[in-house]
Order: sequence, then C-alpha cells, then structure tokens
Amino acid sequence: MRISYELDNFAELEATLRKHLQKSSSSGAMTWFAKPSGGLVIMTMCVGGLALSMLGLWFEGMNARSLYGAALSLVGIVWGSFFRIEKVIVGKEGILLAYWKRKIIIPYASIKNLNLQEDYLPGAWRDIRIERFDHRPIKIEWLADEAVSLHQDMQIAWKSAISSR
Repeated sequence: MRISYELDNFAELEATLRKHLQKSSSSGAMTWFAKPSGGLVIMTMCVGGLALSMLGLWFEGMNARSLYGAALSLVGIVWGSFFRIEKVIVGKEGILLAYWKRKIIIPYASIKNLNLQEDYLPGAWRDIRIERFDHRPIKIEWLADEAVSLHQDMQIAWKSAISSR
C-alpha cells in the first residue's frame, strides 16, 4: 500500500496503521519487506554478465577476460541470492531476518543496543545496527524514509520484551 507523505499528520496515520496491522497479526508480529534496492539491479546485471561471459567462452574459447567476468558475475549472483535481506519480522520473541535461503533469529535477550545511522542523504539508504552481547553486530540497510519506523518498531518490541522479564 502506498500513502503519500504529503498528507497532514502523516506520522500519526502511519502509527495507527502499524498498530492496527500488528493487532490483526495472529502472533502480534510486524513484517517489513525489503524494497528492491540496488541489489536486484546488480544481480540482474550479473546474470547478464554471466550469460555474456559464457557466450564469450563458447565463441572465443577460454581466456582470462571471460573467466574473470564469469567469476565476478558468479560472486554477484551469490551475494544477491544469499546475503540480501528480503524481510524483517519483529515478533514477540525476537527479530527474524529472512534472506532467500536462510533465516537468522535474534532473541531480544541477546541484543545489547539498536542504533540508527544519523548521517545519511534523504531518499538514500540508512543503516540500522543491531549490537549483540555474544556475537558480532548485524547491519541492516533500509530506505531512509522507512528506517526510522522499522527502528522504532524494533526498539519498542525489544524494550517491552526486556521489561517484561
């Protein structure tokens, strides 16, 4: 659903919609789907580059340039397939980061801090950093306009889970 940011009291409308959607969810979880970012474009270019490299191998034989292009394209395809977050689910027990073929569940008890990137360009990507006690931090890149709301949902769920202990 798209709602124009030019509406009066947009933040209030957005908060009301989020609360309603969270209540209508059977588990009380909020699901955030990643927007097609540059990763989708890069992956498409890598698939095209791999196809062109294979054509080059077919017609010219094996040379360093086509092997290098094929290897670079494969790295891009693997990155786009396995290391790009597709959705974030903020639930009652923790935060679930869903990739294409794997999931990471971060329990609220293991979170030390949630930080939102302060210096960014409007309309660009903004980082949310999840610092954990026993593991290295995880960085989530999200659209700058939506990163504040996602960070807010994470903070509220994290603090309520910690305070209920």
